[in-house]
Amino acid sequence: VFEKFASGGIPSYVVDVYVDRQDRVWIVDFNVWGERTDSLLFSWEELNGWGADKESEIRVVETEKEIRPHPLNNFRAPMDTVHVASITGGSPDNFQALMDLCQKPGDGSDHDDEGETE
Repeated sequence: VFEKFASGGIPSYVVDVYVDRQDRVWIVDFNVWGERTDSLLFSWEELNGWGADKESEIRVVETEKEIRPHPLNNFRAPMDTVHVASITGGSPDNFQALMDLCQKPGDGSDHDDEGETE
């Protein structure tokens, strides 16, 4: 990883990898080290307590139960949702009107079997 991605000036970095069943390693994420980098397998207190002479440490997630979600995931939303909220003014009635416009042909009572309006 260092030779391919970090040689030449990135003094500290984090990398997430996936190891498949054939022991092939895939780089999933590569970031410059910093507080903005999501740390899900290590606590920030733990990381900040390590000195510069600490050896790198690898932690492995072997089951889905070991994955810790990001604490802000509950507050995130797709950009489409944010956009819809901004164009509807946040009103539930406006949102429903927009959803009615997005209804697929043939799903409403005013459409026949071939999707044409009666």
